[in-house]
Amino acid sequence: MKTIHDILPFMKNVLVRVDWNVPIQDGVVLDNSRILETVPTIMGLLSSGKHVTILTHLGRPNGAYQAESSLKLLQPEIEKLLQHPVNLIENLDQLGHQWEHQISLFENIRFFPGEEANDPELIKRLIQKADVFVNDAFSVSHRAHASVEGITHHLPHCSGVLMDRELSNLSYFHEHYEQPLMAICGGAKISTKIDFIQNMLKKAKTIALVGGLANTFLKAQGLNVGLSLVEDDAIDLAKKIIDQAATEGCELWMPNHVRVGKTLTDTPIDKAATEVTTDERILDIAPRSLECLLKTANDAKTIIWNGALGVFENPTWSNGTFTLARELGRLTQQQQFQTLAGGGETVMALRQTNTFNQFTYVSLAGGAFMEFMEGRKLPGIVPLL
Repeated sequence: MKTIHDILPFMKNVLVRVDWNVPIQDGVVLDNSRILETVPTIMGLLSSGKHVTILTHLGRPNGAYQAESSLKLLQPEIEKLLQHPVNLIENLDQLGHQWEHQISLFENIRFFPGEEANDPELIKRLIQKADVFVNDAFSVSHRAHASVEGITHHLPHCSGVLMDRELSNLSYFHEHYEQPLMAICGGAKISTKIDFIQNMLKKAKTIALVGGLANTFLKAQGLNVGLSLVEDDAIDLAKKIIDQAATEGCELWMPNHVRVGKTLTDTPIDKAATEVTTDERILDIAPRSLECLLKTANDAKTIIWNGALGVFENPTWSNGTFTLARELGRLTQQQQFQTLAGGGETVMALRQTNTFNQFTYVSLAGGAFMEFMEGRKLPGIVPLL
């Protein structure tokens, strides 16, 4: 792995790709974690006399300017965390002149159509007068975009501090974890987790299927899940996974008891998964099944968690996700097992329960986290190796 210490000593102008795609509401940054975690890389460069230009995206502007995705919204927060003024570059014509400033921030890279197309012409303009490229954006390194993968073909390149930490910790959990391994897989859809699940089938003693994803598996087993979120076109896929688990000797755990309501505003009702009526929705795991899940977790030495157990954004249906976060955090601190968590909603749940620092490691990445744990080669990582 090429690090900052290997290639930076004799280079002055540094392009740094970060992922500052953070939640903003009414002009206020709700979670600055992704900015904060990259401060060591940027401040380390500044302290050694480098001139830094930062590339990032915000939101999904689809190659066109959107005021609500402008990095002007982030500039005050960035300057506060870096404790340093930041020069905002608003268009391509200003590129090449930014090196007069110690820190420059290029406007949302996804405002430019060439970014996601990995366009050589955009890359040529981005690298003007740059000496070296630092990738500190693990969470977008599964994208073969101009500012992630394309630049590496034109400049010397290395990883940043956050990138090093992500790769070191995820590599440990991917390759050197202690058995028995348990994976807890939640969220909405099988289709976004299929490769992760199939990879875990070969490694894990138990895979716990929870959240909306579990509904599809319950329906595949012939249960009535009412109006619950289900991927009907993934029913056959769920059946295939059930068969594969039996072949691999991996236990597929699913909740026997669920928390239901007809709408999100209903008072929760706990019942057996076999008793859900046609007008009800499964919106959380019931405490009875959650207790069973935690007992199963006690037999593990390594736990990997991705995805919520219910509609936790609504306090009425947050008990399953929040209780699991607190219990896994508490037991990790008691050295019952090691824990790895990743993915946007999982990280959000850990933040809301103040358990983020109780886990062995938490990845700030979503899609990149999943693809790395699936064993894929990420376009933004391969050039760094």
